[in-house]
Amino acid sequence: MSDDPSATLPAVDRMRAYWDIVAPLMGGTSAMRAVGKVLLPQYPAEQDDTYKERLALSTLLPVYAETVSNMTSRVFAEPLQLGEDVPDDIKTLCGDIDLAGNDLNSWSVELFRNGLSHGLCHALIDYQPTQDAEGNPLYKTRAEEIKAGVRPYAVIVKPDQVLGWRITAGKLTQFRYMESAEVPDGAFGTASVQQIRVLEPGMWTTYRKPKE
Repeated sequence: MSDDPSATLPAVDRMRAYWDIVAPLMGGTSAMRAVGKVLLPQYPAEQDDTYKERLALSTLLPVYAETVSNMTSRVFAEPLQLGEDVPDDIKTLCGDIDLAGNDLNSWSVELFRNGLSHGLCHALIDYQPTQDAEGNPLYKTRAEEIKAGVRPYAVIVKPDQVLGWRITAGKLTQFRYMESAEVPDGAFGTASVQQIRVLEPGMWTTYRKPKE
């Protein structure tokens, strides 16, 4: 039994063993050097200084990354097109699908690339807050929400973000993943904080490590 939201399922641990190799292959020479002995083992009789020098001079032939890129480019050789019967509000959403300036086509390219390189990828459809921290509604009507630009948006959850899930009676009842949140830091700065988001039917919860 575990009450730690950061605990990973055994299935996740098994997949991460493969992704620990995939990630440096996609990251290139600098990523390969950063993981060191994971991809470039040290010889039994090799001195540490000699190994460090060999690691600093070693380069990674980007065959895997180029294959993923080329296969992705083939799939999206023609940009995604919306049919004439697609409602205007859906077209508006697709123009900025993630609220980060990416349209549906560029967002889909990133989703497909991660899925192809790692074997799977996830998409979360989220919605901007409509309540404050105390649960009070921020808007009285749907018209006010529309005027304020409140709308659904898509989030890519990459494989290495996933921590675990729970399936009850054949249905997904819980999903946990790691994400980064930007928070105010001092009078003018911002800081990136790692947090865990737990999704369950009808609710969600976030967990952060205490500063101490």
